[in-house]
Amino acid sequence: MFSAIRILFGCVLAAATVVNSANAATYTYDANTSFTLMDGVIGTLTGTFSFSPPGNGLSGDDIVLTGSGPEAGTYTPLEYDNGGLAYASPVSSGSFVDIDFFPSLNSTPQHALLFPTNITWFGGDALFSDATKATGGALLSVSATAPVPEPSSLALLGGALLLTGLGRRRRASSGALGIAGGGE
Repeated sequence: MFSAIRILFGCVLAAATVVNSANAATYTYDANTSFTLMDGVIGTLTGTFSFSPPGNGLSGDDIVLTGSGPEAGTYTPLEYDNGGLAYASPVSSGSFVDIDFFPSLNSTPQHALLFPTNITWFGGDALFSDATKATGGALLSVSATAPVPEPSSLALLGGALLLTGLGRRRRASSGALGIAGGGE
């Protein structure tokens, strides 16, 4: 019986050290982060973006593509998908920018510095343009707050401690009474 309690306690202790994975990772684009598409349109990445793996939630600042091509305009954060980011144009239906990073956003733990590697603009009628050049990167913003364990993990830890205490008390009282065979 006591061995079962030890195993339960070990499992609960391990579960209690797991933190909520829904914490968002926030990155800030370097001041020099930009890319050039095949037709010369320049995209500038400024501000921050946050995502919460393993879901597809993305929030952050808009990106601006400057130039005279059909890609030019402002794009808002759309989603985090497959380790990359997607930004959509609120003006031009079906236009979006897809940005992949190295190392991938899917990497665990999150890397302190990301470099844009594959940037593609997609237009409405099967048009697309790949970036020919990308500079800069994104830095992980360090939070001053420590990750907090899930409440259910803390409840499991409390229950395991209670069971362990009761098992020890039972074992101590059975030993004090001289009862043989009470234990492992």
